[in-house]
Amino acid sequence: LNRRVILHNKQYLKMFGLTADDVERGGVDGLIETLSPQLVDLEAVLLSSRAIWSNPSTEVVDVLRFKDGRIYQRYTAPHRVNSKIVGRFASFRDIGESVRAAEAIEQHRAFLEKAQEVAHIGSWVADLDGSGRLSWSAELYRIFGVSVGDFRGTAKAFLDQNPPIDQTVGAGFS
Repeated sequence: LNRRVILHNKQYLKMFGLTADDVERGGVDGLIETLSPQLVDLEAVLLSSRAIWSNPSTEVVDVLRFKDGRIYQRYTAPHRVNSKIVGRFASFRDIGESVRAAEAIEQHRAFLEKAQEVAHIGSWVADLDGSGRLSWSAELYRIFGVSVGDFRGTAKAFLDQNPPIDQTVGAGFS
């Protein structure tokens, strides 16, 4: 609770590019000072850190983004001995690859949506789990003049709401 680091491992040092002396010498405040020039959003990290230390009984999960592209998830929780809080525990996980993959997928989805809007074509994805669920692109909703809340998201619902002449779009559904 006095913001000293009493235990760390080699992986922690490697992830943050620190030495054991760096960690032991300055405590938590020294680590923040050492790492602050490397952080993308220092103010958010400082705000989160203040919240963490202002209430030692809270559990916090947040993300640290570094200017060099590293992205770490931080989990911190109270360290209890018998039921008394004696400090805090922190665990860090490298989530950079999964975050970048999710961001790339979202970027491609946005590009596809924009291309469909420009070309006035739509797309749908059918779940192949037997549920008959369909996911429509925004443009497909516009093409069919259906509000998002008005479509139940199944092949049967699509066929039920369209006259027989339009059902060739859904040929092959059961």
